[in-house]
Amino acid sequence: MLLLTVGGSFGFYQNAAEIMQQHHMFYAPNLLGTITGMIEAAIIAFAGLYAFGWIYNRLTK
Repeated sequence: MLLLTVGGSFGFYQNAAEIMQQHHMFYAPNLLGTITGMIEAAIIAFAGLYAFGWIYNRLTK
């Protein structure tokens, strides 16, 4: 997300930055938006991987 913001500010990946802004609630192409977008992505990833691990452990017992 950080690389996408930096690339978007130089004119690269502008379409990808727009799509990222549509799919993440707190992402914006500025410093605060990048930090909050990264926090949001970390929380979503943690919840998804935790659920996957929980299901995996239930199925392997």
